[in-house]
Amino acid sequence: LAVLLRHSSKAVRQAASSALERVADATVFDSILDSLDDPIPTIRFSLLGALSHIATDNKALTELQKQKFFLKLDTLLTRDADPGVRSRAATIMGENSGTVALSSLWRRVSAQEDLRVQEKAWTAMVDIIIRQKSLETLLQWDRVLTQATATDRRIALLAEATLQWKKIDELKEVVTIV
Repeated sequence: LAVLLRHSSKAVRQAASSALERVADATVFDSILDSLDDPIPTIRFSLLGALSHIATDNKALTELQKQKFFLKLDTLLTRDADPGVRSRAATIMGENSGTVALSSLWRRVSAQEDLRVQEKAWTAMVDIIIRQKSLETLLQWDRVLTQATATDRRIALLAEATLQWKKIDELKEVVTIV
């Protein structure tokens, strides 16, 4: 399937990328990454799904591959011509990245951007911040949102942190601060 990603026929590349979205593993990581420059947005969209499928197995990728993955996601998030691809890149970044991704995602949220991309980037940011379980990270982004006068987003973030963190015993004390 990975070899077919370089086929001259759009239909063949689309079929291969769709199949890889369901069955890809780390052995085809580099081929998929290299194919993300395909001119067809639906193929890039499926290839992002294939990379996400690979990344769900934390042990599958080396540290270098994880870095390449993040850099490619960041590039697609900021530069891809298709808002669907940018949206999916934001979602996958939220699922597979830590605090290092927050600045990139925030740039998409606060930019003149397609509304779908903004909302996917925002959801990814909230997911990362909540998953970190760090009051320090939450307060840092609370300050950023305050400075940006993003009151609605600030309230949404604090409300979601409160909702999610009160379910975690070691964070119940932090919830009162939030």
